[in-house]
Amino acid sequence: MRKYEAILKIAQYGNLTRAAQELGYVQSNLSHMVQRLENDLQIKIFHRDRQGVTLTRAGQELIDIMHRIELLEASLVTTALSHRTSILRVGTFPSVSVHWLPQILDLFYQKFPSTTVQLTSYDRYLDMDNSVRKGDTDCCFYAGDYHAGLDFFPLCRDSYYAVMNKDHELSQQSSLSIADLRDYPFIMPGEGINCSIKNAPQLLPFPPKLTTTSQEDLSVLYLVEKNLGVSILPGLSVRTGLTNVCAIPLVDIPAREVGILCKPYGEISDVSKYFIQMAKEVAGSWQEGQSTPLPTTISLLNTPV
Repeated sequence: MRKYEAILKIAQYGNLTRAAQELGYVQSNLSHMVQRLENDLQIKIFHRDRQGVTLTRAGQELIDIMHRIELLEASLVTTALSHRTSILRVGTFPSVSVHWLPQILDLFYQKFPSTTVQLTSYDRYLDMDNSVRKGDTDCCFYAGDYHAGLDFFPLCRDSYYAVMNKDHELSQQSSLSIADLRDYPFIMPGEGINCSIKNAPQLLPFPPKLTTTSQEDLSVLYLVEKNLGVSILPGLSVRTGLTNVCAIPLVDIPAREVGILCKPYGEISDVSKYFIQMAKEVAGSWQEGQSTPLPTTISLLNTPV
């Protein structure tokens, strides 16, 4: 880029010495640049004499073209930069938005204050996977299987809990298994982004009393609070604090791995890479802070999940 900047400066000042000083070049190097361009074009651009340099008739026409080329190249760079840095499109789901995103964005904007972050919530992991593959989002918070050819960066291990009314007879247990829930009405969550149990029907050795198609675990928590049954939710969905609800660790469901999904790392922008780095730091700190057991009561007021 800026291939003709030196020639334009010489034409502007009519003096090699002044143009060299302006550009920070050695004068002899500037003379060689002019000579090389004249040889390439096989035409004289400047007349040289004791008073300085002046444009030839051909040089006057060429200078106008060079000036337009410089403007177009500047526009090219500006446009490319704007597409690379002005908008960062991130796919997310509610519990991540509550626990991690405020701090991630606070750190992110310290380095990229002029970048607009466009957050999109998805109902299904498949939609998030597709959005990354098609380029509709730059990266997505994710937990689950994904297509080959994408990169996944783990952020935390999110354990599962049995949730129930605080007066439930199991609420005083330090840990539970799925089998412990068999004798109680079970509320089956929906199969959306916050799907609580992967392949839940196969894992449960008993039929659920109530199935919800809601994509938000908050609806399950309200049903649990009304003592309509027990359910299973991941830690990100219940680590906030609920009146009349408690969460007990489950010993027989492996933790889900929550991370960020994106195109191959070498293909994404520096802005996306920095966002991923900030997400790693915030999620890591969050998980360290959650090493203590969940409180026996959790407040449902204003608690999106």
